[in-house]
Amino acid sequence: MDKTFLKTVPQTQDKINWLRVERVRMIYECIPVDIAGTLLICLSASIVLWDVISHWIIIVWFLATVFIEFIFYLMGRVVKKDGFSQNKARVWENMFALILFFQGLISEGSLALFLFPETSVPHQAFIACLVGGVMAGAISFYTVSMKIVFAAIISMMPLLIARFFIEGSKIQVVLGVTLLIYVWIMYLFAKRTNLVTLNFLSSYYDLSMSKETLEDEVNKATASLRESLEEEKRLKKEKEMMIKDLHDGVGGVMTNINLIAEVAQRSPSTHTMQRHLSEISHFAKEGISDIRNFMQSLDNHDISLQSFYAELREIGNSMLEPHNMEFNIESLIAKSYASHILTSSLFYLNILRIYKEVLMNIIKHAKATNVTAIFEVRDEKMTISVKDNGIGFTMDMRNGSGLNNIKSRTKEMGGELRITSDMGLCVTFEIPLSKTSPIHQI
Repeated sequence: MDKTFLKTVPQTQDKINWLRVERVRMIYECIPVDIAGTLLICLSASIVLWDVISHWIIIVWFLATVFIEFIFYLMGRVVKKDGFSQNKARVWENMFALILFFQGLISEGSLALFLFPETSVPHQAFIACLVGGVMAGAISFYTVSMKIVFAAIISMMPLLIARFFIEGSKIQVVLGVTLLIYVWIMYLFAKRTNLVTLNFLSSYYDLSMSKETLEDEVNKATASLRESLEEEKRLKKEKEMMIKDLHDGVGGVMTNINLIAEVAQRSPSTHTMQRHLSEISHFAKEGISDIRNFMQSLDNHDISLQSFYAELREIGNSMLEPHNMEFNIESLIAKSYASHILTSSLFYLNILRIYKEVLMNIIKHAKATNVTAIFEVRDEKMTISVKDNGIGFTMDMRNGSGLNNIKSRTKEMGGELRITSDMGLCVTFEIPLSKTSPIHQI
């Protein structure tokens, strides 16, 4: 990269690498125009000088120019096939400068040695104008690289300027001085244009990076907004289902309380009435528990596994101890899930309903004295096992609605239910924690 530009505008290494590659790309894209222009100018020079220079010298010179242009063309093909790789950009730039130097030396520089019309000043002036024009064209094409500009100037002009001074006539010295001033002006022009071009490329790079950064930020903001909208939609649907579930649950409880109350009013004995009142008390507690769990799920939307485990232990103790059943629960949470959070209130409520239904079946049918539960989380699954030392699987349990409720809720959550009866009853329900599970698609 040109030192003047680097001193004027400090750049990052990524930008320097990009600018170098882009500069090489711009240089090599000019090869077809360069070749066509050089061959056309050499043909014009051959026609003009045909009568004052040996035909064989002109033919050999033209063929040599064609050969170097063919080498130029092949090099362009090789570099384009390489794809202007960043690690070879400097090498390709140096190769271009070298080939351009030989091209200028053969096609324009040699005019001062082998095709210089010593006896015709008009032809000499023609050569001066021709070479000056070629140099101006090369500079206008390659100002993006001062290295290429130097190669063009050094290969084309020094020999011709020196030849004019060597010839020594006034008009030839004037032509030499004029070319020298012209070269200096073109050099200053090239230097200024080089800085402007590189600044333009630098600004283009900055704009491109800013555009990419802006697009990334817009994409991230769009994705975040989409996720927020989807989360809001999910929560809304989840709450609607929770409210419906609460309505059905509490509605069923109130219906049972109403029916039992009507039966209790017609009870012939105090003993029967007390039994019905006990049932009413049980259903009322169940309804209050459902409402309390619902409100808690609304207040605590995000629940840690440790808090959930504590909730399971509290529910087990509160439900089983009044019935003289000893309760113990063990937690087996894998280390990878130590900080896992339950973000779905519906998931939380459904697990609690299944769990409480299992405990209620034990209270009603098991005749147990000891209940043990295991709360396990690993491999994207939550597993809860509840085992009692009661009488095992009975017909009352098979025909009851409690087991059917457990099965249906487990199925809705995409889980599995396993029931074994050996020295009591063991109910295990396994629910996936993956976001692809049905409960997380709400």
